[in-house]
Amino acid sequence: MPNKCLLVIGAGSQATLALNTARSIGDIEVRGLIDVFDNPSIWGKKIDGSPILGNLSVLDQVLSGVNLYVTVAVGDQGTKRRLVSLMTARGCKFATLVHPNASIAPTVKMGMGCIVSAGVVIEPHTQVGDYVVIRAGCIVSHDVVLEDFVSLSPGATIAGRAHVKFSAVIYTGATLTPGVVIGENAVVGAGAVVLKNVPASSTVFGVPAKVIKRAKV
Repeated sequence: MPNKCLLVIGAGSQATLALNTARSIGDIEVRGLIDVFDNPSIWGKKIDGSPILGNLSVLDQVLSGVNLYVTVAVGDQGTKRRLVSLMTARGCKFATLVHPNASIAPTVKMGMGCIVSAGVVIEPHTQVGDYVVIRAGCIVSHDVVLEDFVSLSPGATIAGRAHVKFSAVIYTGATLTPGVVIGENAVVGAGAVVLKNVPASSTVFGVPAKVIKRAKV
């Protein structure tokens, strides 16, 4: 018998990631997925063998069971935050899913609702907040802080003592050099090399990374 039953909130590519990670752990039964974008054409269909149960209107029917956990697996940051608030208001328990092929140092502190893919390395004394997604092959060095809702795309490298603030997104293959601070809701483009702090709600790209979009004042 599995120790946990999992409901995936989402039915897109990040939901597939959550399913793969959950199944790799081995003691989790997936109850199904919830379509958060109201697309009736996919209801009743399956993703990697797990059924799409319907939209958010079916939550009252499926949110039951003492060992039921949820994971919010949606790429859009704003939508994800709203769904986490909804699930929290309903008293849901959030699963943290860590692939067995990830290497996590014993001194790492990790919050709830996270998804950590295969091949990830997280070095000692790093702090990972709630609802963080760390995709395949990311390297997170020592003494890093990843705040709530941070998202790291495949192959991102975060050097020691870097600080990635609330809901920032680091795209594929980007590199943060030691000690840099990435502001809230900032975006670091694919392949960028960040040598200095990034302002909140800004987008940077290039080698070295430069601001290509600034927050509206």
